[in-house]
Amino acid sequence: MRKIIRLVFCGALYLMVPYMVMAQDNPNEIGVIAKRFDFLPRKIEVKRGELVKIYITSIDVAHGFAIDTFGIDEKVEKGKLTIIEFTPDKTGEFEIKCSIFCGAGHGRMKSKLIVAGYQDITASELKAALEKDDFFLLDVHIPEQKHIEGTDAFIPYNEIEKYIDKLPKHKDTKIVVYCRTGSMSSEASRTLLRLGYNNVYNLVGGIKVWK
Repeated sequence: MRKIIRLVFCGALYLMVPYMVMAQDNPNEIGVIAKRFDFLPRKIEVKRGELVKIYITSIDVAHGFAIDTFGIDEKVEKGKLTIIEFTPDKTGEFEIKCSIFCGAGHGRMKSKLIVAGYQDITASELKAALEKDDFFLLDVHIPEQKHIEGTDAFIPYNEIEKYIDKLPKHKDTKIVVYCRTGSMSSEASRTLLRLGYNNVYNLVGGIKVWK
């Protein structure tokens, strides 16, 4: 019996090899194996705002792959490849669970999704934060607009890397980014994360909502 299980597991690995190789170049493409009562890997790390592709197969019985926060609930058939695509819009840790009863240990068949990235800040939250003045406020809209009072720097959203000398030296400095509507600042926030800044906030709705 154990030999049969090993053969099935090896077969699943063989099926997943192309996708595991692909994931080496793209960390948002992940190969997952489902089995009683576990998901392998037990932790998936991705980035907010980027398309995620999960290639999953089961080695024993039908399972479910569900992440409630992102409205995902897919059936995973034994020996068949299922591709799940989604773009996480929230940061944090989220539970992955099996949503199809698969035996006595079904309730403990869980994994974890970790989404890294910038966080959202609302206009009211920004107004309250400005009273403390303990962060770096960055306008990235082009063409240049009238800045929110207290803005520390203006850098076009597509030239962040070019003017990195205008940014804080310490990568853990809290940076709040804004533009007119929120689209340019979203892109600038992703650039800041790529540059190593790990405490980035994007003003939801931009200066239009601020006004």
